Amino acid sequence: MSYSRQLLGLIAFAAIFSALCSEPCWADSVISLDLESQSGDTYDYSLVESGSSPIEVNAGQQIILSGLSGVTGAEVSGTLASFCPGLTVSFPVITSTSVTVVNGGGGCFFGPNVTDGTLAVDSTVTTAGTVNFEIDTPGGAVDGTTQGPVSSSPEPSAVQLLGLGALTFAALRRNLSRLAH
Repeated sequence: MSYSRQLLGLIAFAAIFSALCSEPCWADSVISLDLESQSGDTYDYSLVESGSSPIEVNAGQQIILSGLSGVTGAEVSGTLASFCPGLTVSFPVITSTSVTVVNGGGGCFFGPNVTDGTLAVDSTVTTAGTVNFEIDTPGGAVDGTTQGPVSSSPEPSAVQLLGLGALTFAALRRNLSRLAH
């Protein structure tokens, strides 16, 4: 076989392989947002890629932390900012219960098998509990749970049940005291 035929065959194989492998090849990659450390009211998160292929976060895609309590601010820094300089906290979207980080620049690749940090979240709450994350990638959204600032106050329905129980007890006591007299 001539050199030009070999080269043409190699180019055709590469084109077919790249067309077949553009996004499904990322299926073996696992990305998560892990709480690396907590110091008082500051929670430091890292993107962790534990597969054999890199994960890409393109311009306009987001990383969202939700189910938080008492959020007062957030910042992207460290290796996370170095690898993806367009990644910024979207302050119009930041609330006391969620943080949205938007990639305003070009595509960013994470991995394979690396930890990129830091997304620092400041909160008035110092109690860690389970919170949710979602990371947009070209292959689809990746979601899961991690630890973060959560309020230790009871659920509103629990408070309502407690109040209803107290009212019922008071009514029974009143009726029993009437019957005794």
